[in-house]
Amino acid sequence: MRGKTALERRAEWRRWKKLGYRVAEPDGITVLHEKEAIRRRVLEVFKDVDADVFLFGSQVDGAAGPFSDYDVGYDADEPVQGPILAALKHELEELPIPGKVDLVNFRGVAGEFAQHALKKVEVWKKKKRNSLFA
Repeated sequence: MRGKTALERRAEWRRWKKLGYRVAEPDGITVLHEKEAIRRRVLEVFKDVDADVFLFGSQVDGAAGPFSDYDVGYDADEPVQGPILAALKHELEELPIPGKVDLVNFRGVAGEFAQHALKKVEVWKKKKRNSLFA
């Protein structure tokens, strides 16, 4: 940013913020698009879990508005520990983004919703065996 004052820098930042760049990394320098910030946090939690992890819903199919939520699905053969998921949900709630993040366990999802949701996804991680995605 080239602004010399805080007001000038804030004015420069507005156009980037409108594009979804609003989440600062712990280094205080790197700023990520909100989707990338969510992806990194979710994958960090699922790094040692054999699971399908994916984004679905309006953020993938192009129907998202500026305040749309993020729908993140996962499917793991082994249950993911409750405290780990609770910590992840809390961290996602604290992100400075206008919409919320829904974390959906697809082990418990069946029928029409699952079929519709899985039509268009952005796969972030695939299971080694029994993946929802061939």
